[in-house]
Amino acid sequence: MKVKAITPVLIVLLIVLYSCGLMSDVTIKSFSPEGKVNRLTTFTIEFSANVAPIEKQNQWLADKFVEFEPNIPGKFKWISGNTLIFSPDSPLQPIQEYTAKITDKVLFNQNLTYDFDEYEFFTPSFDAEKTEFFWSHIPNEKNKVSVKANLYFNYPVNPNMLKDYLTIMNDGEQLKNFQIVSESASEIIAINIGDVVQTDKEQNYKVIIKEGLLSTIGKKPLEDTREFEYNLPPVTKLAIANLSSGFDGQKGWIEINTTQPVDEKSIKNFVEIKPGNNLAFFVNDNSFRIEGDFGNEQIVNLKIKKGLPGIYGGYLETEFEQ
Repeated sequence: MKVKAITPVLIVLLIVLYSCGLMSDVTIKSFSPEGKVNRLTTFTIEFSANVAPIEKQNQWLADKFVEFEPNIPGKFKWISGNTLIFSPDSPLQPIQEYTAKITDKVLFNQNLTYDFDEYEFFTPSFDAEKTEFFWSHIPNEKNKVSVKANLYFNYPVNPNMLKDYLTIMNDGEQLKNFQIVSESASEIIAINIGDVVQTDKEQNYKVIIKEGLLSTIGKKPLEDTREFEYNLPPVTKLAIANLSSGFDGQKGWIEINTTQPVDEKSIKNFVEIKPGNNLAFFVNDNSFRIEGDFGNEQIVNLKIKKGLPGIYGGYLETEFEQ
């Protein structure tokens, strides 16, 4: 009796069938976020198959579907048969590395094979983020102004420690008499440059924060020297330096940073917001804040008209829209 030779096509088919038999029933399609994550975040895990029974979906569960190292207290919810979210009870630890391991509890005692990877993520290292310079009134000195600055960090900094790591330069010349105004640890440190000769030229500043500075968190110091350059328009001009926005649970808000305080009585005549109702305006040294009812809109159009006056005589030279 002749024995038929196995054809190459049949060999390939057998290999494929055997490999499929070794494949796991359930794998992870995605785990997010990975790498650097915000301290306030929600994790989403998508599986390759529906594993969660209907009666376990759309409810917060305390089961340890994922083991975090170090531990992260929180709750889990299956938003579908194959998608699990995890919401931490509090912000993640600062300057911290984490690992996440998915447990077999996600199978709900089903007879399934699985292959789950281990995932790594971390919260941001300590860093200096930006600087802002602006004109400010000198107390008890009529018609005199000084230059102030705010230094922004992502974790609180002790002002007494900062002074040993901080250099400020104006037009290439190192300043010796600047003063750190902030007295307690904060993510925003206020600096007073002092009385500045007012000219029609812009002021060119450079801030150097040397490596090695520690935040109040400790752990890791600033790894690299950070340098920030800032061109401050003359006091005869008003410029918009930055804009941020958010929602506090009841009202929306927009905060506009400026290079000098604006005239509070004039703001409403120079600002248009669409949509926006019941607007209220609040002025600070280098910013003004708009609070109001922006409805359920994800996008709000802001227009600040040319001519918005500052209290030191400057005005906005071009229309701002965002």
